[in-house]
Amino acid sequence: MTIEGWNFLDSIYMTIITLSTVGYGEVRNIGHAGRIFTILLILFGVSIIAYIVRLAAETLVESEIRSIFGRKN
Repeated sequence: MTIEGWNFLDSIYMTIITLSTVGYGEVRNIGHAGRIFTILLILFGVSIIAYIVRLAAETLVESEIRSIFGRKN
């Protein structure tokens, strides 16, 4: 909203389609500052998702390892 001067609805719509990787395209044309913000938003969103997936995988693997060692004891 601040960078491009868009209204709330257009801004939240663009954020959701960007982070969900649907990628319908821009609601309106964006400038260089908007493109840089979008790049950072994508990197942040992908990083958060990767972190959550890593935590989930780590928890699953750790529980499997504990159950295997628990059976042997």
